[in-house]
Amino acid sequence: MKNDRERGGSPGESTDSQRGQLVLLTAVAFALALVPLVGAYLQLGYAPESYSIGQTPAEQTTETLGRSLNDAATLTTGYDWADRKDAAAAVRTEMESTVETVESGRLDDGIVYQVSYNETRTAGWSDDNCPFDQNRQFGACRTVDGIALQERDGRTHALAVAFDIEITTPNQETTVTTVLTVQPD
Repeated sequence: MKNDRERGGSPGESTDSQRGQLVLLTAVAFALALVPLVGAYLQLGYAPESYSIGQTPAEQTTETLGRSLNDAATLTTGYDWADRKDAAAAVRTEMESTVETVESGRLDDGIVYQVSYNETRTAGWSDDNCPFDQNRQFGACRTVDGIALQERDGRTHALAVAFDIEITTPNQETTVTTVLTVQPD
């Protein structure tokens, strides 16, 4: 039987190889463990391009909900104006996961978010921002389940949603009502 020196290796070479494999295996396991954390981070809307230092929790929440609304609004153009109730339901369903993520996102830090639709404020926005005279460019506006919708060429378009956002921390409670409008692409 040849020893390590006769085979051209040095004593302990197989131990170093095993140690290297163990380090590589540990690095791979660590990288795989980070994947769900990165996914959760991005779902909360706190990705570097969307997070602004100095924003209040209400501003961060509003920004996250606004992005979600813009994504959800693209669904409504697939609905005829006669099916506007289905379009509103589609928007709410699409936004549901974002609302749930916001509400559970900071529980470990002792911060509780409560997000709810403010149908009265949405209707007020619709009354103020949708012209009713014959000079209007598009069709009628309606508020359905807290979502302002407008008829455009027989299709349904989402325009705005109002939310009440309640933020409870160990030190204070804050309630913010905001109207988010769909931003054109």
